[in-house]
Amino acid sequence: MKRIVLTVTGLFCLSLACPEGFGIAAPVETEERKENRGSLSHEWIHIGTDHETIEVDTHSYNYWKNFIKRTRSCLISHEIKTEIFYCKLHDHTKTKSSVERVIHSDNHSGKH
Repeated sequence: MKRIVLTVTGLFCLSLACPEGFGIAAPVETEERKENRGSLSHEWIHIGTDHETIEVDTHSYNYWKNFIKRTRSCLISHEIKTEIFYCKLHDHTKTKSSVERVIHSDNHSGKH
């Protein structure tokens, strides 16, 4: 316990003596960075679109067949559309994702 208290106290005293942060250098501010920092507007260019189907969940439902109540499970999937954009000025990318439709594996009308 004594060792921990002494170590913490020593580190605290060292941090007071070195306000620079133990030699960790700050990032260099170049002319290009100063120039880009002022321009906040992006010039987004649409690069591509991706469609993906992801299985999300399952649920059970009941239906009647020949006067007998039966249970089935249904898989739920989401079709997701992702658009990819790129900004040449700032070398940034961004994506915009949306759920296009929800797909159920079974027909829930009871006509099986």
